[in-house]
Amino acid sequence: MEIRSQLVSFQGRPSAWVEVRDLTVERRRRLRSDRLIQLLRFAGDINQTLTEADDVGVWLDQAVAGLRQAGDFPWAVVVRTRSSGQPDGRVHSAGLEGMKLHLQRLQTGPWPNCFQRAQESRGLYANRAGEVCDSCLLREVCPGFDTWHVRLEWRQQVLGV
Repeated sequence: MEIRSQLVSFQGRPSAWVEVRDLTVERRRRLRSDRLIQLLRFAGDINQTLTEADDVGVWLDQAVAGLRQAGDFPWAVVVRTRSSGQPDGRVHSAGLEGMKLHLQRLQTGPWPNCFQRAQESRGLYANRAGEVCDSCLLREVCPGFDTWHVRLEWRQQVLGV
């Protein structure tokens, strides 16, 4: 909140002009912009690391840890897939260490709708806080914050979401 005041004359009498401005929207916009810049820097760094990686699994572990830190996310996860698009049992995560049941469910499927939509699209898929599917296996984890999902590809192979 920003408050400005100034002495003025109104109808020949001294008065105070007070302007109150809510900065919440502007502040949120600036924070989102700062976060996006951090994520883009991270993407550049992680792409460089990938070109030097011998093992994609090690790279994915580094990617989720770096993503969580760069974006100030409570957790980050990549669920690996088979060529059929189904989970292959490998999950790379950071921040879900105390949620073993959730990780097990992600390893075996079925996947949440948001993961499935991300896998089928080429772009970034975002859920706003509170947009939770009733049947989602992550419904206890996601409702407090926005979530982003994207399909991961490497050398023309879909690795996961």
